[in-house]
Amino acid sequence: LIQYVEDLYPELLFDMGYISSPWIIRRLAVFSRMAYRHANRVITLGSYMSRKLRWNYGVDDSNIREIPNYASDVEFSPAEESDDFTLLYSGNAGLAHDFSLMEPLFTRLAEIENVSFSFVGGGNNVRAIADYLSDFPEHRKSFQGYVEKARHSQTLSSGNMLIISQRDETVGDILPSKLYSYLAAGRPLLFLGPRKSEIGELIITEGIGVIVETNHDVPSAIETIGAYMSDPRSYSELCRRIRRIFDSRYSHQRAVDQFKSLLSEVL
Repeated sequence: LIQYVEDLYPELLFDMGYISSPWIIRRLAVFSRMAYRHANRVITLGSYMSRKLRWNYGVDDSNIREIPNYASDVEFSPAEESDDFTLLYSGNAGLAHDFSLMEPLFTRLAEIENVSFSFVGGGNNVRAIADYLSDFPEHRKSFQGYVEKARHSQTLSSGNMLIISQRDETVGDILPSKLYSYLAAGRPLLFLGPRKSEIGELIITEGIGVIVETNHDVPSAIETIGAYMSDPRSYSELCRRIRRIFDSRYSHQRAVDQFKSLLSEVL
């Protein structure tokens, strides 16, 4: 028995506020504990999820394997030199994502010419995002729904910096899958979320973007975006380096090889 954990339940229900009773959560956790106890191996997406499994269920380190998710349908297109710099959010803007810091960030970005915002996708937070950007110039922001898979690469490559977000409470419960397609597109990340997370640590360790965790981070984010805009050569090299990080760690073939290795080990 191999248990593959992409979303950690019932923890996510409690951390998102769907269930507030600790008693109910403990009762639900009994079923998870039974599954983990009988599993020969448990696969997680990263270290924060593995840590929760150890803390909450006593899963032994020797039984945990971390296999990151992957993207298989995104081609890399080198960044084209342009006067415009587009911040793009693509995909679902759901309840596990926190966009509240968009308001102070885009209030400052409104003062910078040639910076635009593009939203492609859907979700419960679309209306809130539009409200946060209410003072951002109308001609520099756009919203559209989901696009077909064939246009995914083209959509991502149209952005110069890709926005990803995560609520602090959900760290270890989930890991937003858009991270992998963003890396495949080879664009720096603007992360609205905590430094102590898989995404935050990746950005800090590899220097592939900026983190906005509180209002105090807004000035450094503005400075970083300005640096990308003023030095197209360094920015283009950063994009290529991000794609190389993806190829070496998060490709579809690498994930397949890791699963094959784990199956061989267990059998």
